[in-house]
Amino acid sequence: MDLQIDGAPATPPTRKHEKPPKYWFNSETRVYCTWIRGLTAPWITTEDEHKNVIRQYSNFAGKPSTINELARALGWSRDIVIGYLKAHDMTHDREPFSAEELMERDDDDLVNDALQMRRGDVAKALDAAKWEQIQRNSKAWEAWEHCTLEPLIKACREGGIGRAVPRVRIGSGRAPFAALVPTPDVHYGMRRIDGSSLADARKSLLDAYGEALGDRIPLFGKPDKVILSDVGDFAHVDNDSNTTRKGTAQDVHGDFAKMLVEAADLKITMVEMARQLGPVELYDVPGNHDPNAAAAIAAVVRARYHDAKDVTIAPYAVRQYATYGITLMGFTHDAKCPANQSLGNLMATECPLEWATHRRRAWFTGHLHHLEAKDQGKVKVYKLPASAGVDRFTHNGKYDAERLLPYFIVDRAKGIVDHGDCEVC
Repeated sequence: MDLQIDGAPATPPTRKHEKPPKYWFNSETRVYCTWIRGLTAPWITTEDEHKNVIRQYSNFAGKPSTINELARALGWSRDIVIGYLKAHDMTHDREPFSAEELMERDDDDLVNDALQMRRGDVAKALDAAKWEQIQRNSKAWEAWEHCTLEPLIKACREGGIGRAVPRVRIGSGRAPFAALVPTPDVHYGMRRIDGSSLADARKSLLDAYGEALGDRIPLFGKPDKVILSDVGDFAHVDNDSNTTRKGTAQDVHGDFAKMLVEAADLKITMVEMARQLGPVELYDVPGNHDPNAAAAIAAVVRARYHDAKDVTIAPYAVRQYATYGITLMGFTHDAKCPANQSLGNLMATECPLEWATHRRRAWFTGHLHHLEAKDQGKVKVYKLPASAGVDRFTHNGKYDAERLLPYFIVDRAKGIVDHGDCEVC
């Protein structure tokens, strides 16, 4: 008795001595009967199932399914999939249509169908790429949260926020003044070629800082306020890959989160030392090494002093401005200006009122690690030396100048009347 499917024979009629085909399509029931080696009966698939196998195995619309992927998707054994593909002469390079479709449908209809399939597969690929990006972002956030954010939050919560500090007793000077102590290019976290540790770098910087605040500046009397600015590159790297913002690899000590926490603690220690002389104004700008790291450090410091009456922290920005008496001061990392402007023109554009009402103007920049002072129109531009050590990159690039911590005396009525520097050993 012949096998029946929905009232129609499952096998095609054959003549005597004629070799039976590998498969037969029953046009009445729209099913495929496929003879696969090892099976005692034909493997029956609907027309839609057959088309699905062709679509998935064809590389027409992108990455085709493998045999194992097909077996999992269809719920077939691997041997069945191999036998089925072989019986129907299916390959990755074959068009995504069955032989019956090619014979029954007109060209325009097939082309339109092919375009729709292509659009669908492109949409799936886009969705898959978006999901992959979401997963990457999620893993990156988890790593940032665990390794960086949580240590920074802990650093924010520790210590006495806004606590008062004892003031050093200093006699009044000959004239009112503000003390400006910039700390250019600290590059905290740098692994120096002399083999010194981070503890050594911290101590040498704080020793120079203590000399400026405790020995040099008090010679002029008690300042009205102490102005601090790191002028960029306070941190050596900008991410946990230990590179700068643009991806230049750097020699570092320890991991990124540890560097951030220690750098924030170092800056807080410097603020605490300055508070002993008088009220503190803090102006921090990002450098080319550390724009994101600098923002994180600034957030920690801002959280520490959010209710301190004698500490004012300027909003984090690429360029910042401070005033005292007749002097307008600008702080930025690199002396290069956007749109080929001079620093003077930029100051006049961004601070027109302060420019008009202050007769003395000065810019303080870092980046090149060398001390230079020059007049640029109606502005004095100070390119400050680095307080960092020397690593392989700075040594090879000839940036290994003398390590100095500068300070400036800004007279209320005369402007900058004196400046000096303390050696950072």
